[in-house]
Amino acid sequence: MVYQAEAASMPIWCRNKHGVSRVVSPRQQQGFTLIEIVLVMALVALATALVASTISRNSGGQRLRDAAQQIAMGLRQARTEAMRSQLPQRFVLEPQQHRWAIVGRNARPLDPDLEVTMESGRELAQNAQQGVIVFFPDGASTGGRVTLARNGQRWRSDVNWITGEVTLQRDGAP
Repeated sequence: MVYQAEAASMPIWCRNKHGVSRVVSPRQQQGFTLIEIVLVMALVALATALVASTISRNSGGQRLRDAAQQIAMGLRQARTEAMRSQLPQRFVLEPQQHRWAIVGRNARPLDPDLEVTMESGRELAQNAQQGVIVFFPDGASTGGRVTLARNGQRWRSDVNWITGEVTLQRDGAP
């Protein structure tokens, strides 16, 4: 004996515009039209494109901020090491080579897409291609400023010459 399955249908209750409830058969149910589906897909694609462009635009700014934080961390590390060891520590930045180092340690690279400038005492540098900030055992320093820029955005690390305090801030920020 062979049994045939019947299509299952479940009645759906709905109200018409006059508020009268009635049972609607599956054949009377309305779905989405093709135009509605295409419109929703277009909106999802547009939203995805906007999010992707925002993320890619911000990634350059994020790399700039990360590099500025790395420089500030290196400056603070040199100051801390000077106070700990009771010996002067030299922070050296080579803008053309896009690298920095605390003398006696390995150099750290910077993103080559960044514009790097440094203001410090010229007599401290061994050559014109580098900038140097010296931190002393009492916490003081020779002072200076390191500025990183990319696509109109700028971050700067300032070193107070009296206290040796390192501050990091975005240029143009309130």
